[in-house]
Amino acid sequence: MGWHFARITASGDVAPCCRGVDYPMGNIHQSSFKSAWHSNSYNEFRNLALHEKKSHPYFKKMNCYQMCDNLMHNRQIQERLNSLSEEEINQLKNHDYGDN
Repeated sequence: MGWHFARITASGDVAPCCRGVDYPMGNIHQSSFKSAWHSNSYNEFRNLALHEKKSHPYFKKMNCYQMCDNLMHNRQIQERLNSLSEEEINQLKNHDYGDN
């Protein structure tokens, strides 16, 4: 989680996953989605999700001890990303998505 998915709540909060609404990484009414996506808090979430067990205290409010609600979607996205050519990956990396 944290690389392929985000949830935006009705109030504009950007959450890292379905269960992560108590961990807003930013708000699209206060700054851009891009700003939230590249924020220190989002990077902290990504680092912990990658290196820590889901029993880590950080994930307690998310209750993701059992399984990620979006595991199937994450796998589909990963398969799509794995099928990209080097040129397509570079295009994605270099695309200017703007601030809004």
